[in-house]
Amino acid sequence: MAMNGGAKKWPYHRSEKYPRALSVDFRKLDEQSLAAYVSHYNIQVRPDLTKAELAVAVARHFEIEIKVVDDEGAINGFLSSYDGAASKAIGYEPPSKKSRVQPSRPVRRSVSDIFGPAKPGEQVGVKLTKGEENGSWILATVSRYYPDSDIFEVQDEDDESKLLKLPSENVERLEDSVDGLAKGDMVLAVFPDTTSFYRATISKPVKRSSQGMSEVFVQFEDDEDETGRTPHRRVTARYVMHNPDGDDDGNQYDDDEEGEDDAV
Repeated sequence: MAMNGGAKKWPYHRSEKYPRALSVDFRKLDEQSLAAYVSHYNIQVRPDLTKAELAVAVARHFEIEIKVVDDEGAINGFLSSYDGAASKAIGYEPPSKKSRVQPSRPVRRSVSDIFGPAKPGEQVGVKLTKGEENGSWILATVSRYYPDSDIFEVQDEDDESKLLKLPSENVERLEDSVDGLAKGDMVLAVFPDTTSFYRATISKPVKRSSQGMSEVFVQFEDDEDETGRTPHRRVTARYVMHNPDGDDDGNQYDDDEEGEDDAV
């Protein structure tokens, strides 16, 4: 549908302000471009308008007409005769020209989000402290879940006599799949021969195992050897998780060590 200016003169009053709700800013166009808009839509305006008043006239015309014609169709008719400078000047980018967000790789969703709360007897990761210190997440076993209060009672795997009551946000279910894990990811992983999670970076391409449990190679923070190098350590996928606290600060994997022997 073509826009037309009608017989009224624009703006209606000298004191009329630029429409506040309008997302495009015609004031950024030069006077010649504003005049071209007026001519394009045959808008009847006073001959003595200043550039600022002309911008208001154009904006008011555009604001009213887009109620009849969608904004993309309305403005594209005018901008089609210009290069991209005019569109960029007024801060307008039609939806059809906006860059589309590329789909990202699958994100490893929380098992709790998919399957609900952990069950009694299930091994989980739990956070002991309110802070963000390294090692604040440990392995534990669920003893009981209180749905009314959304509280878990868990048993510390290092001390079977130690029972802890924790809110559900401090309890993460573990999974054996490597889906959603990739080289370069900042994660929490159980350090070999311990029951504590520490910050680490996945240091080698993640591969799904066709036999038994999948394993992931990581480099832990502050794990340099006597030569200053950080070894690649092999961790069962079940004991690797994205940091529930959202902490992405970590060391990048060291490509220089790609060919070195893997630590167990």
